[in-house]
Amino acid sequence: MAEEKEKLIPANENLWYTLATIAGEVTHPGDPFTKKNSDYWNGFMRSRLSEDEYTNLKDRDGKQINLPELTNEEIEHVYSVLNKYWELKKRDFAHCDITDPNEPINFARTEFSKDTSFLEFVSVGNVKFNNATFKKLADFRGTKFTHSADFRAATFTEGAKFNEAEFLGPTFTTGTSFPRPTDSKGGADLSDATFTGGADFDTATFNGVCLVQMTRHSWRGLNLRTRNSRGMLILNREH
Repeated sequence: MAEEKEKLIPANENLWYTLATIAGEVTHPGDPFTKKNSDYWNGFMRSRLSEDEYTNLKDRDGKQINLPELTNEEIEHVYSVLNKYWELKKRDFAHCDITDPNEPINFARTEFSKDTSFLEFVSVGNVKFNNATFKKLADFRGTKFTHSADFRAATFTEGAKFNEAEFLGPTFTTGTSFPRPTDSKGGADLSDATFTGGADFDTATFNGVCLVQMTRHSWRGLNLRTRNSRGMLILNREH
């Protein structure tokens, strides 16, 4: 008998998605919740770090990554929202300690049925999006991943934007699928994204143009053996 495929978790049942939408779900470009959510997320990421860890948090150029410091009122609001989640769905993330920077930020096997914004989020720690499905547009512009980012077997049905994203640790995208061509409505847009820890696109699928920018330090860690790609992949490498 064939093994039953593991079901996807609806985004609103994922603890980390609740944290990513503390102000509210983003419904349109320019939604004021976009900035508020990134401030809550980044402020919470800062609270997971000691002062030394925060001081040593650097971007691709070795500059300090600045994160907002949440007020007591904002921290109380975050936990009031999270407590409501735990009361309703504690079985799924009952053992997840989101205050621990060693706890992976886990969006694995999550189904995002709406437009999803991680615009300018800074994710401190290992991040998992493996086997996740994005039914609508996924916006990762300006996002920083300080450790590993795992997008293996993720599917971006309506496209993904990673413009100016920074992947500061190893990036895994084996089997990732971008079904739609790169245009104003969808596709894979990694223009001006930088991978300093290496990137593995082995068997990834692109149907349009994908532009990837790499720093000179990560050329050797790049694997671009794509599968079923009907489009064009352009690689710009800094010298």
